Amino acid sequence: MKITFPAENVVLMGTAGTEENGRLTVRATVLGEAWRTVELAALPDGAGSPPVYRPAAFHAGYHAGPVTLEKGRNTVFARDRVTGETLRQTVFYAPEAMMKYRFTLDDNIWFFQDLAKNAGVYRSMFDNPWLNLLRRMHERYGTKFHLNIYRQCPEHGGFDLSMMPERYKDEFRENADWMRMSFHADANLPDHPYLFSSYDQFYRECAWVNEQILRFAGEEALALTSTTVHWGDGTKDVVRAARDLGIRLLIGSGLEGVPNNNTISYHLDPRQCALLRIYGMIYDEETDMFFQRGGASIQHVPLDQIEQDTIRWEQEFPLLRFRGLCLHEEYFYPDYPSYMPDYPARFETAIRSVTAHGYKPAFPSEVGLF
Repeated sequence: MKITFPAENVVLMGTAGTEENGRLTVRATVLGEAWRTVELAALPDGAGSPPVYRPAAFHAGYHAGPVTLEKGRNTVFARDRVTGETLRQTVFYAPEAMMKYRFTLDDNIWFFQDLAKNAGVYRSMFDNPWLNLLRRMHERYGTKFHLNIYRQCPEHGGFDLSMMPERYKDEFRENADWMRMSFHADANLPDHPYLFSSYDQFYRECAWVNEQILRFAGEEALALTSTTVHWGDGTKDVVRAARDLGIRLLIGSGLEGVPNNNTISYHLDPRQCALLRIYGMIYDEETDMFFQRGGASIQHVPLDQIEQDTIRWEQEFPLLRFRGLCLHEEYFYPDYPSYMPDYPARFETAIRSVTAHGYKPAFPSEVGLF
């Protein structure tokens, strides 16, 4: 026998079944011979009672029947009533993630340099054009932004976060309900900086940036529990270091074995990558880490196709309704080689599109998984 749906250590949302009274009922399937008498059950984590089994129906090689999940971690059971053979696997249900979107902004460092340079000129941190754009989008749509930041930008005058003044700290705190920051990498180069990294390297670099965020922006502005590692990749030791620093969710795409050899999969094996692309969110028991499928990069489709991209995304990932959007800071600036003049329009078009489809803004820490 083998439980085929839901798969082990996946995160389910309302699209996987029927939601009622804070619970999710799904049609579980078990691969097994016709002669078996299969029963199904589910229990939430910490339940003090034994599972209550119900008979499954057999059709075309599968035994199937309803199981009901509660918020958080659950165990799904499949038992052959005659032989006593019993299977069990972990499944998560995240009701608060349903129809939410997160807006991730990667590669942030230049706006810090500008804030430091103009500390004696700016009356507010929102005098910075980049942050001003974010505030306008928040005021119009309620969007929440997660900024993944570098420690330094050596290619632009040698600035690093230790040079960031504390004069904007109160503003960062006051706006932390919609704008938070986390570690991304030491710098923009090299590409894939953590592909072969040690535990100590990642821990040291991430901890240093976290300390700087606390210094110049306050605890409220630190997105401690989730981030996107630069290029969405890293060794198992990197993931363990991230977990020891308090991170519970890493963003990536689950790309593995693609023609250009660009993996965006951390240490996940091919099966886990496949599940990430199907379900959108999974849990890795070995490292005690959740992973979420990276969102549509609205840099890579024409402006007039962003609305259609929202529809394509829902069709491609029917089980995932915690939507991700992503842009990179550097494309905002005219002196960047890949500058996009329509950058602000991309912001608003993408946000307007997901809002029209019923999605509401949320940070990963707000969806009830950790």
